[in-house]
Amino acid sequence: MNHKLSSNKGAALAWLALVVLSALSLMLTHQGHGVSASALVVAALVWIKAQIVARRFLELGHASPTFQWAINIFMAYGPIGLVVIALTVNRVS
Repeated sequence: MNHKLSSNKGAALAWLALVVLSALSLMLTHQGHGVSASALVVAALVWIKAQIVARRFLELGHASPTFQWAINIFMAYGPIGLVVIALTVNRVS
């Protein structure tokens, strides 16, 4: 198989996964379940999406282990922030 064709197919599959995960996140937030439960699932989906982007499009797998570690820590801020906000919203409201 042609390398370029294989690369384009992989990028298309990664894009499709990102679209499906985004749609799933949107559906979960509109289901009306508890904020904390939805936020935990959405935070997990955000982490998975960040990993797909980092590994497929930013080629994090080719970076040094130290840089990979630093980027993974940075990517954790979003999901952690979602969880913290979800837990504090229940206490404030």
